[in-house]
Parts: sequence; structure tokens; C-alpha cells
Amino acid sequence: MQKQSFLFKMTTLIFLCMVVVLTGCSTKGQVQDTGYLQQPERMVKSDKYPFNRQWFDTSVDWSTYDKVYISAVNIDHLKHLSWWQKASLNSDLNSSAEQLAVYTRSQFENAFRKSNGRFTVVNAPGPDVLVIELAIVELVPTKAWLNTIEFAGAFVALDKGFTAIESRMRDGGSGEVIATITDGESGRNTVFSTNDFTWWGHSKNTLDYFAKSFEAVLADNWQGHVSSRSAFALITW
Repeated sequence: MQKQSFLFKMTTLIFLCMVVVLTGCSTKGQVQDTGYLQQPERMVKSDKYPFNRQWFDTSVDWSTYDKVYISAVNIDHLKHLSWWQKASLNSDLNSSAEQLAVYTRSQFENAFRKSNGRFTVVNAPGPDVLVIELAIVELVPTKAWLNTIEFAGAFVALDKGFTAIESRMRDGGSGEVIATITDGESGRNTVFSTNDFTWWGHSKNTLDYFAKSFEAVLADNWQGHVSSRSAFALITW
């Protein structure tokens, strides 16, 4: 009896994995230019980096930066929501966006504080400081109410929301822009995730990923040894 129960659970798990994979594995999405970045045309897509597009000044010695300042996160360039996106919200968008902006800055600071001693997070720009400016440019919440229905009927949640950012990096002494980045991700496909049943859980998970990606790329001095995250996770909380 126990053996049959175990086989049933394993068969169900394998089935769910197949369903999730077949419903789409790609989490990377195209981010439209919003006007936040100057000269967006110089950014390119490269498999060497975990971003949608990027440009960085190759004449800069990136290894000289050991101090980082994270500016307050800009939310002025968020796109207008469609009626379908508005129907997904259970709270005011501006309030949610402001909270996620504070969350993003905190997560970026935490990521650089945990950089094995490479970076020191400072409270103001200055000489030898790398300034990272961020803007959340798109927020599509997870349709929690829809996922509840889908999960009950098909044992898998299909809506993962979408989160996109743009970023400028400046030399803290001169103020010159030395890198620009744009990236957008939907939540990862999972067999089960509590994020599927919250409005912004997947966005927070994505913003965490952005923070870790920025730190990893800069710790690697843009050498191109940082890969994108997997589109699939068995379980996330």
C-alpha cells in the first residue's frame, strides 16, 4: 500500500513537471525603451550576460571600483496598465510600486554587502564610487485570483506576472554614465510556488534575481562568466 502511494506521488510529480515545462519555459521578455536611458540603441543582447540588453564602457577599469552607491529607485516610467492588468490588482498601483522600489534598493544593497568583501555599500556618491541608478519600468502583478482557479482545475498556475527594470551606472567622481542595462523577467515556472497566489511574490523574486545578477556581473568585472537563471524551479516560496 505504501509502495503504491509512493508511486502515485512520484507519477503525479513527474506529470506536473511536464505540464509546467510544456506551458512555457521562457522567463525573459523584451523590454521597450521608456526614455529613462539615453542612447538605448547602443545596448545589445549577448549570451555572455544575464540581461535583456546591456552596454558598458570597455575603456573603464571596472576592477578599481570597490565602493557602490545604490540610488533611490525610480518608478516614474512605469507603463500604463491595461484593463486586464488593473483587474488583477487588489491595491493601489502607486502604493505597491513605491513599496517595491524601497524593496529593490534594499535587495541591491544586501546583494553587494554579501559580495565576499569586494564591495562596500556607501551612503553617497563620490570619487572611486560606482553609482547604480535603477528604474522599475514595468510591473504586471501575478493574477492570484486566476491562478487559484487554474490550480484547482489543472493543478498548475499559469500566470507569473512580469517585472522589468532599466539601469544606469555612473562614475561617482565624474558623474559620467559608464554602463546601461535593461532586463525583464516573468516569474519562474514551478510545480508549486506560494508566489503564484500573491500579487507581488514573483516580482520580489525577480527583483532579488536582478540584484544578485548585477553584483555577480560587477564582481566579475564584465568578463562574461555569469549565466541567466533557470526558467524552471521545482518549488519556490
